[in-house]
Amino acid sequence: MRHSGVLAGNHAGCSKVQAALRDPDVACCVWGNWEAQPVFSRVAIVNRGEAAMRLIHAVRDLSAETGTRIETVALYTDADRTATFVREADIAYPLGPASARPYLDHAVLERALVQTGADAAWVGWGFVAEDPTFAELCDKLGVTFVGPSPEALEARRRGGRRPSRAVEPRRGRHPRRRAARR
Repeated sequence: MRHSGVLAGNHAGCSKVQAALRDPDVACCVWGNWEAQPVFSRVAIVNRGEAAMRLIHAVRDLSAETGTRIETVALYTDADRTATFVREADIAYPLGPASARPYLDHAVLERALVQTGADAAWVGWGFVAEDPTFAELCDKLGVTFVGPSPEALEARRRGGRRPSRAVEPRRGRHPRRRAARR
């Protein structure tokens, strides 16, 4: 399974995104090999608003640097049909009504990825960013999931953000926090 490093938070518009678009095996703290060529030609954006705009700008910068065309695909709901990220993306794909919560519906997302011909999916943060089943869906479709591996997502879901929690052997329980010393 191909995955890039962890891309989340305010780093979405920075060079880590560009590094991940060049090398899907890059670790989250590695800035990447600036001489490498992009490994994707069409990236689906499974997010909206500012998060989507950050990725669009990062992809444009990368395309300008390398001279390789990389297209962005904005997946959007009816509520966002006139949003800036939809207008700025190379391809816009409607997911349906926002009330149906299509960003969380894997069948809708699968159809969008297949019909747009995306070879990568970037989730940013929120929505399916921490959903291991979406990462597995991407793998099944042959789409590179730009984010952590399903195993890392599952460990985070089970145990929170700290790595020590991710290896907690008691299923479904977080380790106890120590009381603050006085």
